[in-house]
Amino acid sequence: MFDRHCEAHDIIKARNGWVANSGFDGPIFIAKSLHELADLIEGPAPVQPEYVPPHPNTCDFAVNDFDLLRSVSEYLAAGQKIKAIKALRDCGTPRLSLRAAKELLEGLFPMNGYNY
Repeated sequence: MFDRHCEAHDIIKARNGWVANSGFDGPIFIAKSLHELADLIEGPAPVQPEYVPPHPNTCDFAVNDFDLLRSVSEYLAAGQKIKAIKALRDCGTPRLSLRAAKELLEGLFPMNGYNY
C-alpha cells in the first residue's frame, strides 16, 4: 500500500514551532510550521509536471474504425486513391475535409510503392 516505510510520530506544539519524534528513540524533527515539519518527516512533496500545450499544427483527430483505416492501405495498393480518401474521411472524428484527407493520406503513405 505504501511506497516506503511509515511510522507514527508524536507531534507537539512548541512556543515557536512544532516538534515531532517517534516513540522508539527515533529522530526528533523541529520546524516552524506543520508544512515544513511534513517536509522533514516525509520528504518534499512531488513536483507536478509542467503543462505543455499541444503543438499548433496538431488536431483532435481520433480514429473510430480501425477496419476502415486498414482498408485505406488496401485501396491504395489497388490504385483506388479516391476510395482511400473517402475511407480515411469516414474512419475518424471529426470528419476530415477532402483536402485534409488527401494531405493526410499522402503524408501517411508516401508515393513510393503506391500508384497515385
